[in-house]
Amino acid sequence: KEHNAAITQVFPEDGSMGLVFPRYLSKWTTSQVEQEGVTVKPKSRIASTKATGDNKVELTLESGEKITADHVVVAVGINPNVELAKKAGLELDEVRGGVVVNAELQARRNVYCAGDMTSFHDVTLGRRRVEHYDNAILGGRVAGQNMASDNLHKTYKHQSMFWSDLGPHIGYEAVGILDSKLSTVSIWTKKPTATAAAAAASETTEAAEEKPKGEAERERATATPLPAEAVKVEDKEKYNKGLVLYLKDKKIVGLLMWNNFGKVDDARKILGQVYDNDKVEALVKPFGIHEEN
Repeated sequence: KEHNAAITQVFPEDGSMGLVFPRYLSKWTTSQVEQEGVTVKPKSRIASTKATGDNKVELTLESGEKITADHVVVAVGINPNVELAKKAGLELDEVRGGVVVNAELQARRNVYCAGDMTSFHDVTLGRRRVEHYDNAILGGRVAGQNMASDNLHKTYKHQSMFWSDLGPHIGYEAVGILDSKLSTVSIWTKKPTATAAAAAASETTEAAEEKPKGEAERERATATPLPAEAVKVEDKEKYNKGLVLYLKDKKIVGLLMWNNFGKVDDARKILGQVYDNDKVEALVKPFGIHEEN
């Protein structure tokens, strides 16, 4: 808005951060991005691009729609380059991609790997591949220390964090596994309206029988599953400050701290703990969800 720029965002998911956020939060975030003047095109893919004669780029979507832009920013993630590892006969992760390493970041005796291209054994959360700066820096440090050590090797236990800002009013920090397919429990600064509660309690259709999603009421989390068709997030709903817990097999495997900064170390302390709805107030107390900013 400040620079009078027209921005169009194209992505294949149902909403902003659709692979990461719970569905209700993804839909609400999408509405906030649109309020900032961004044209959002969910469930869309770019089929082709070509340069025009006036130094612009023409994008053609799979739907046939065309978009002309001055600049194109591509953010599509990575595919690990494992050609060297393949030639060396190292084990590759066919599911997550990358080179398989143990908890000491060792692919084979005296061969170490770190960073985005490694599928490592996380002693708390299981096998993972992480594409974040923090993981690359700290993982590289441990791999280097182990390479330089004659016998005493360190286990890579660091839970890397990542963060982002989504416009002027939304910022988050996160640790662990954030996957929209996981069960989630959310705690927010205010008791939500019926609409917000319905959205927060909705579950994904892929595994409804084991993936209820909760929203905070009375300063504690509850979860009442509703069919996906009942979900409707209105612009008037506001998620100003909160915490989203991601659960797998009843354990906390990820935390999203929403407009709640400087709590990463607190989040790391509860990763891997068994979630108990009766103890959620004590669990989230260090995060100061209900404290005034």
